[in-house]
Amino acid sequence: MDNFLTLEGGFLAIAAFFLIITAFVTTRSFMSKGTFKKIFPVVFVFLALGIALHYYVTTKRMQTVQEAFENNKVIICESRAMRKMSRTILIEKSKNWRIENDIFVSDDYERGFHTSRCLVDFQN
Repeated sequence: MDNFLTLEGGFLAIAAFFLIITAFVTTRSFMSKGTFKKIFPVVFVFLALGIALHYYVTTKRMQTVQEAFENNKVIICESRAMRKMSRTILIEKSKNWRIENDIFVSDDYERGFHTSRCLVDFQN
């Protein structure tokens, strides 16, 4: 459950905002009777399926990245720390990187990288 909230927390907040807006608009006097009962469930199901699909795709990618890392493949991770330099970093198991709780960490680098923000480099 922690993993789901970590990965999808922002999307859950956005979905809640959309549901509040949907409830507000569909209960106004200018809307026909029964609009809330028709529209709200559709919006809820659409958002729930979107979030569930995003979680599924993200966890599958994380699994692929972790397996590739264990097989000594190069991993590309997004780095937002330095805007002036490269926006990606290459992670290799042979260069003192390890995975702790879905996060790539190294003693040589001050911050970690979540595996959900990484891809396998298929060129190497």
